[in-house]
Amino acid sequence: MKSSKIQVASPIILFLASFGAYIYTMCPTISTGDSGEFCAASVILGLPHSPGYPLYCLLGKIFTLIIPFGNLAYRVNLISVFFAVLTIVILAKIIEGLSNPSPDLRSPLPQPEVGYSSKGERIKVRDMLNIIVAGLIFCFSTTFWRSAVQTEVFTLNTFFVAVLVLILSRKPLTPPAGGEDIKFIYLTAFLFGLGLGNHHTLVFISPIILWKTIKTWKSIRGKLFYIILFFSLGFSVYLYLHIRSFKNPGLDWGNPETLHNLWRVISRKDYGTFALTVGEKLARSVPVTIKQIGRFLTTFNHQISVVSIIIGIFGWVVLFKERIQLAIMYFLVFVMSGIGFILLANIPFTAEVVGILERFYIIPLFFFVVCTGVGIIWLSKKIKYAGYAGITSIAFLLLPLFLIHQHFDECNFRNYYLTYDYGRNIFRTLKPESIFFMDGGDDTFYSMAYLTFAEKHRQDIELHDRGGLVFRNIYGSDFRSLTKQEKEERRITTEKSYLGKKPVFYSTFNKKVLPGAIIKQNGILYEAFDSDKLTVPDSWSGRPTWQFYSLRNVFSYEYRDYRSRALVPVYLFMHGLARFGLARGGNGLAPDSKGLLQYWTYAYDRWDEVGWLETNISLGLHEVAYQAFQENKLDLAKFYYDRILYLNKSDINALTNSGVIAEKQNNIKLAKELYLKVIEIKPDYTEAYYNLGVVYWREENWEKVVEMFSNVLRIDPNHQGAKQYLPQAIARLKETR
Repeated sequence: MKSSKIQVASPIILFLASFGAYIYTMCPTISTGDSGEFCAASVILGLPHSPGYPLYCLLGKIFTLIIPFGNLAYRVNLISVFFAVLTIVILAKIIEGLSNPSPDLRSPLPQPEVGYSSKGERIKVRDMLNIIVAGLIFCFSTTFWRSAVQTEVFTLNTFFVAVLVLILSRKPLTPPAGGEDIKFIYLTAFLFGLGLGNHHTLVFISPIILWKTIKTWKSIRGKLFYIILFFSLGFSVYLYLHIRSFKNPGLDWGNPETLHNLWRVISRKDYGTFALTVGEKLARSVPVTIKQIGRFLTTFNHQISVVSIIIGIFGWVVLFKERIQLAIMYFLVFVMSGIGFILLANIPFTAEVVGILERFYIIPLFFFVVCTGVGIIWLSKKIKYAGYAGITSIAFLLLPLFLIHQHFDECNFRNYYLTYDYGRNIFRTLKPESIFFMDGGDDTFYSMAYLTFAEKHRQDIELHDRGGLVFRNIYGSDFRSLTKQEKEERRITTEKSYLGKKPVFYSTFNKKVLPGAIIKQNGILYEAFDSDKLTVPDSWSGRPTWQFYSLRNVFSYEYRDYRSRALVPVYLFMHGLARFGLARGGNGLAPDSKGLLQYWTYAYDRWDEVGWLETNISLGLHEVAYQAFQENKLDLAKFYYDRILYLNKSDINALTNSGVIAEKQNNIKLAKELYLKVIEIKPDYTEAYYNLGVVYWREENWEKVVEMFSNVLRIDPNHQGAKQYLPQAIARLKETR
């Protein structure tokens, strides 16, 4: 095989292999997360969440127009496939450039033999196989594969990383003939600005850009104006947000019609510039930092396997020995975009957060796999093996084959309809001309956005998120600046004004979402009624709605990603509520209520890592347990509290109330054990000390009574019960002495 044919074969093989794998495993419609939002924004040229992703929306629109087959989401999904495949090909070219460098780059690897001898051709075939192996390792890494088969911005972001690294690592910025090869500098500036119009994490490759800037400073300093101009030209893609906002598209996040709002969207003020989500952040400490680093290393290992990591370390050592400046730049980007970013974000160690963080492993993984490719080539040239020269390269093919075996199930979205069907099931619940309020939940927001704005379903309904950000804000232009209490008051006033005028529905787990209204469950939603104008029978439950739901693959499919696993149990949880009677005004104490716990128990046993599920099951069980206690059904109340402790053995309310039940059933030993366990979990919990004092009072153990009541007053000096009875206990203690 001629040398030129070998060089062409490598990218073609990589392109076909990765494209075929991605098309086969690609999601046929929207998936969880931001997928529905990006698909809808692409179709209607809308504005998704901050920072607006203007480049992705424009490309999405182009793909929906030029691709003549598939539904709209399928066409937008192809953006991820297309740029993922290009990224893999470019990654291979970068590795090839390190082994066959352009004139100003010295190779860190032993040089291949020149000529067309049989031995030389075998070496070139071996090098081609090595490069293909490295490309396939990246292709089948968990997060990149998953990002490549659904609508997300991360493969496009990695494409810009790859292109810029290719330009900065392979192309000489100062040609041997002299004079400034300024076109590559201008191209770099333009692509960097344009790429930031897709995702801000592109900024992590700044060390490489800065390195090249310093190396060529004398030549380029007179061209700074034009360099800034080209960067600004690329970055000007953000003007899309300002221009389209005046058209008031269905998705108009942040309403950037003013420069103030535009900057607020671009800078992600609603999140914090370096925040991944709106919500809890951990306090910084040495143990937390160590745990964050451990999380990064564990997840990184899952991406490409231990063997690939070891080879990558070899490759990095080789790169450091031969091209130390470039190796340092790669390492800086790896650390900044990987461990550095994880430490900067500093978000909790929950299953939900793991799903959020995974996508941010792609950039550091890209640079590591480049070094893995260097390591594979170096090892294959150092290992002497009798017989065919490419035998070691064929052995290296086991690495991507292992990744396919390991990751196929969690990255295969071929028959994934969960999110699409969830949105359609909501539509099957909503009555004609309904107004639908969404109390949080990206999968609800964005499935609704896609189905209504892109596919034009149910144009009779009116959609609103209760945060006033995603859909048209009906709570007033000042809503975002109000306090939490003021926002809630505004929501209640605004939403109540629709009662009696049109059907009002809610997506929420809060049955008291609209105080003063009658709230009844209807399938997976709640419907609100005006308590002054309409009486709804207690027997009404909306149960017939369940018969019309599509539940394909809901329970038979083993979803691996957190967002999907968090969406599936919505059906079981809400169906359990309907069967209990809790959501329609009942108390859940039907004779067969214990048996009906099977819905919630099954859901928790299968998806126990889902935070909202445990919280809401516990709240529901607390409600029915307390009701049973009030009706003196102590065995039933104990049963429910035991269920709560099955979910969370540290639930202090369930432990405390179980102690009270044990007291009433004269099981004093158990009561004391439960109260002491509460104190062990929460040493400042006054209720446990007080109840334990009452138990000791019954036993006339006055020394312990004084100790317990004193602890209560130490924690809460205003506790009325302890203040009243402590003097009596002290007096009785003195009498015994």
